[in-house]
Amino acid sequence: MNWTSLPNLECLNLSDCFLAGSISDNIGSLSKLTSLDLSSNSQLEGVLPLTLGNLTQPVELYIFGTQISGPIPSGIGQLTNLIFLDLHSNLFNISIPSEIGSLKNLVVMDMSSNNLSGPIPSSISKLTNLTYLELSANHISGSIPPEIGKLKKLVKLDMGTNRISGSIPPEIGKLKNLVKLDMGYNMLNGPMPSSISQLTSLTSLDPSLNIISGSIPPEIRKPKALVSLDMRSNMLSGPIPSYIGQLTNLILLYFSSNRFNGSIPPVIWKLKNLRKISMHDNIFSGPIPSSFGQLTNLIFLDLSSNTSILS
Repeated sequence: MNWTSLPNLECLNLSDCFLAGSISDNIGSLSKLTSLDLSSNSQLEGVLPLTLGNLTQPVELYIFGTQISGPIPSGIGQLTNLIFLDLHSNLFNISIPSEIGSLKNLVVMDMSSNNLSGPIPSSISKLTNLTYLELSANHISGSIPPEIGKLKKLVKLDMGTNRISGSIPPEIGKLKNLVKLDMGYNMLNGPMPSSISQLTSLTSLDPSLNIISGSIPPEIRKPKALVSLDMRSNMLSGPIPSYIGQLTNLILLYFSSNRFNGSIPPVIWKLKNLRKISMHDNIFSGPIPSSFGQLTNLIFLDLSSNTSILS
């Protein structure tokens, strides 16, 4: 298609149209375009044309569920009116361009399920209107930039299933609007930061499958809205503290495959909304608290592979 013949086009939606081949370079001639959706075309391939940077008006850009590969062009930073940028489930590689920091109107950015590598650029801190940041299922490496604490409107932050290393920066506690925080399946180490106590809107916390060590910090009781707490497969140790009983909204509690020891605290009975408990592969001893009998909503309980759990 020769897009130059449609100079007044403002909205182009060709999603789920079985498009094949590559995106034409002359798509950059659509100077009035505010919305572009080429998503869910599994035979669309090639690379994003550099001329995409000529589209200075788009508010929405949806290109997901394709076979498009190669780098995300630095020219994407010229689309300064963008509010929604969804590039998930493609084959993009190389790193996230630092020019992404120019998209200061962005509210939603999804680059999950690609082959992106390299670090999270510190320029991401300029996206101060961002509420949804999805970077999961890539090959992103390096540490979590402390500048991420400037994204104070974030509601969801998902960095799971990458190769991110280093400690969790205390600046994460500045994200006071966070509802979901997923850092699972990375190489994060060190203790959980005490600043986690400031995330009072949090309902889901997942730092599972990392190398996080130390004990469960007392500050974990502060996000009382928590519904899901998944800390499995780390190197956490010590007893499970009794203050865990203050998280009375919990439905899912996963502490399996750590180095927890001592007895299971009877105060678990206070978590009456619990539906799933997984504490297998630890070093717990002593009896199963009789107070577990009060967890009438429980549908899953796994205490296997502990040293001396008594029924």
